[in-house]
Amino acid sequence: MNKFKFKFDFIVLFALCLLYLKYIPIWTNEWFNFDSFYSFFPFLIIFGFQFFKKKAKKLKKTEKNPTNWGLLPLITGVLIYYTGIKADIDLLIGLSLPLFLSGTVLFLYGKRTFMIVMPVIILFSLSLPIIPIFRLTTPLQIFLADVAAQILHFLNINAYALGSNIFIDKYQVTIEAGCTGVKSLSSLLIVNFLLFYFKNISVLKKFLIVLFSFAISFVGNIIRILLINFYIIYNGIKDSEAFHYNSGLGIFVISLLIILVINEFIEEDKIVEEYKIA
Repeated sequence: MNKFKFKFDFIVLFALCLLYLKYIPIWTNEWFNFDSFYSFFPFLIIFGFQFFKKKAKKLKKTEKNPTNWGLLPLITGVLIYYTGIKADIDLLIGLSLPLFLSGTVLFLYGKRTFMIVMPVIILFSLSLPIIPIFRLTTPLQIFLADVAAQILHFLNINAYALGSNIFIDKYQVTIEAGCTGVKSLSSLLIVNFLLFYFKNISVLKKFLIVLFSFAISFVGNIIRILLINFYIIYNGIKDSEAFHYNSGLGIFVISLLIILVINEFIEEDKIVEEYKIA
């Protein structure tokens, strides 16, 4: 029976690969592209490895109770996938994959196993490059341009913002979607989740860490925009693209190190530990 189930699992996995064969190369390119919003995917690989390493015993001990309720997300996934193919809507095609995964786990293993692996399914679903994030960043682009222009003006630099553009003398700096910091923010949030998921800390502490991630991402991005403006003021636009990329990478690394240090010094809640020992 177990041998049959293993073979059936393999068949299901193979079928999913065939269904999404066209999109796997596109998604992979987004996952491992630093300029992509979904470049946090390598962190998810680390999380997945740690997750199944720590949950392996629990998964083995969990009783398998397959449920026909798994057919509901499976059938829904088929309908959404079919609609996405016919209408050529990548968003629908991508949304069908989490439904297929959830339905398969429920149908083959049951609710208890599903509840254990649900964090992995949710994070994997968030990593699918199907949501047009950068189309939603226009208000943030305008806001960041305005803030940067005001800071420059405060420093007695003749600068003003118009839309998502910053005008400095004869130069124009455009705050594009990729300059809003959503890429670094997504990675910082995933890293935070990876770090504190396995820690016995309160919800309040986790919430404060997430808030700090937003703050450090916002401040770091403002600093990056200001640095780019200063570079253009004193050096012109020559090699500004390389400076833009390198400064972004540098600020992200610094932000990541700060997050790692903060998580390292967070003390685990003793009450939770005592409860587990008891």
